[in-house]
Amino acid sequence: MSSDIRKTEERLRTYLDANQVMRERMCLALLPLLGPYTREQPRRPKGGPDGARDLEAIFDARIPVWGAVGFRNGGGNDNEARGWAAQKFKDDLDAARQENPTLPGFVFFTNVDLTPGIKQGLMKYAQEKSVSVIEIFDMERLRNALDSPEGLLARLQYLGIEMQPTEQLALIGKYGTQLQGAVTARFDRVERTLSQMERFLDFQKPILRLDFYFELVAPTTSAAIGDEAILLVVHGLHDLNAQWYCLCRNNFASPTAQHFRVMSPHMWDMKNLANLLTGRDSIGWVPNIMISLTELSLNYGIGNRLRLADLTLTGLEAICTEGLRSKIRRLSVDINGYEVFNHAADGQGDARSIPWATGLSFNPTDRKWFNLLMLKQRNMLLSPPSRSPRFGPIVSVNLPK
Repeated sequence: MSSDIRKTEERLRTYLDANQVMRERMCLALLPLLGPYTREQPRRPKGGPDGARDLEAIFDARIPVWGAVGFRNGGGNDNEARGWAAQKFKDDLDAARQENPTLPGFVFFTNVDLTPGIKQGLMKYAQEKSVSVIEIFDMERLRNALDSPEGLLARLQYLGIEMQPTEQLALIGKYGTQLQGAVTARFDRVERTLSQMERFLDFQKPILRLDFYFELVAPTTSAAIGDEAILLVVHGLHDLNAQWYCLCRNNFASPTAQHFRVMSPHMWDMKNLANLLTGRDSIGWVPNIMISLTELSLNYGIGNRLRLADLTLTGLEAICTEGLRSKIRRLSVDINGYEVFNHAADGQGDARSIPWATGLSFNPTDRKWFNLLMLKQRNMLLSPPSRSPRFGPIVSVNLPK
């Protein structure tokens, strides 16, 4: 017998002398390690009426079990200690049966070392009282449980026995993967919560960015595309019935058009066609992406700046001139860096009549317009957007001619 085992036995005998509260709590903690016990709970470890039981649990997921803790100061393995523990078992069982005459299960904890013959006699005593589930956890069974990898934490907590290096390795081997999974899961929950908080705060900020991305079928340049344009119609920004327009015209005459994709945005509201806003050119660096990055501030009511949180049902449709009809594969829209729309081009047929703004640098009615993206809708309350992978700052650049 090793010194560690002797220490566990010694502590079981004397360490909790006169400390019934900790005795009951330790036994409750060990119960799931000693058999198929679940839903274990204490009664009144700090004293007072306990209904003739120190603890209770469910055995094998179906049989109610009551338990009694019969620890003796100093424990013992002599006849006097064993006689005391046997009588304690009978007294506690009789009290439990008197409280609950149909009690089907009874467990008994003691720090006395009982012989097999004594335990058999006590089990027979319980069986004669129609108790079907009987367990006696004496000194040796408790010691085995406490010195097992599963019981090391309870041993440290209730008996104050520190773990040896080999025991620490055994504990890690037993629960290391589970502990790592639990920690990872906790970090994941924290990260999700922080992400949700960040998104909530972002939705309270005024809308300052409305960015459009057009994925091309093949790499090209603005010079090769020529004088073509795309008109995007955004529904539900100011109110559910409002439509907001952004004309993205390919700037084929830009000094950088030979190498990049340059778009000039023009924006207006259907309710005020004379109020035309023109943004700065946006230069697409990726060979198969045309972009229109737009800084703007939208208001509703009197002095209220529109926020992402104010949007409910939004919609997007797009039309284009003939030269771009077969060149665009996909359209995406980001608002304040959150992706609101991302759809493959699916438009067919001629476009509907559009209320064009006054003051455009060219006459759009001289062009033939085709459907590029049929109306797509999104309920922002039921499907809030997530961070866009494309979001970037608007910058002014000087490129060689």
